[in-house]
Amino acid sequence: MTKMILFGLLGFILLPMMFCIAPIGADVNVSTTPTSDVLQFLGGKQVALARKDFKTTGLVWSPDSTRLAIAYSKGGERWTTLTSFYQLNVYTGEMVLLTEMDHAMHLISWLQDDHIAFNIPFYVNGDLESGTWLMRSDGSLPKDYAIDRDVVLWSLDGKQVAIYGFEQESNKTKRSIIIKDTMSDLEKEIFEIKGDNVSLEILDWSLDADSILLLLDTEYPSNNDIYSLSLETSERTRLTKGKQHGSASWSPDGELIAYIEADYQIFLYVMKSDGSCPISYVTTTSQNIGSVEWSPDGHWIAFIWNEGVYLLDTVEVLGTDYSRYKAKCP
Repeated sequence: MTKMILFGLLGFILLPMMFCIAPIGADVNVSTTPTSDVLQFLGGKQVALARKDFKTTGLVWSPDSTRLAIAYSKGGERWTTLTSFYQLNVYTGEMVLLTEMDHAMHLISWLQDDHIAFNIPFYVNGDLESGTWLMRSDGSLPKDYAIDRDVVLWSLDGKQVAIYGFEQESNKTKRSIIIKDTMSDLEKEIFEIKGDNVSLEILDWSLDADSILLLLDTEYPSNNDIYSLSLETSERTRLTKGKQHGSASWSPDGELIAYIEADYQIFLYVMKSDGSCPISYVTTTSQNIGSVEWSPDGHWIAFIWNEGVYLLDTVEVLGTDYSRYKAKCP
């Protein structure tokens, strides 16, 4: 399940499908000279290198935690010229090219039925309509897209989707989160906020699909913080305060959250699900860390750094049943 930062209103064109197998590190551009952008972390490994002239723009775990789907894109955030979408076996290193398209893929989710969902932005005219599409894990597409919405994040079981709503009301902009039941098509708005200096992004579903994580900015100067939002009560809880935050991902049991925080350095933190006791496990001086994704089996935290893909071994670093973490944060 993935959880990329929203890029506003989204869209793309799909090119013909193609399949190939490439060794890990194919078509890479990695400096052999150490730089000041040092990545400091223990208990981890690099599983995919940077691709020449591409940015690594998305990650999502397979439900069995053995594979990662990785999106590499050329061009800017709004006008991506090409996206290559790969499947990586994290244990063997085999990378399979699933498809290529001439614009971006956002908010990628890998569902339990082995479909991969992704968002197509509306602002690029093309052969496919904007909305949320389902791709089989072999790279093939069904004929019709799943949901006629541009910004959607699926729960792992595929039974619910969180939809970002945006509309202009008189002199204020309304942003909202709508939950849709994919079986009944019933929709319920569980959160709304109004204001022109507000940003709202959907980050992650809890594994039990009872809550979602949001990135919300309501202050000036910009101060985007992570919130949890209960689907049952619509209660939101602020989990961070101050500084800049990005991607965030729940542990499978819902006890912990991994997230990105930026100050003078960029950190990958782990905190309790109530926002208490944050501990930094990964630090870098300037290169951004992105797309933090906790594997469904709880064993790995995947993230992007300097366009490469890395895994943090939670068993080694946090301890079995998070024993080392709990020793620091009783």
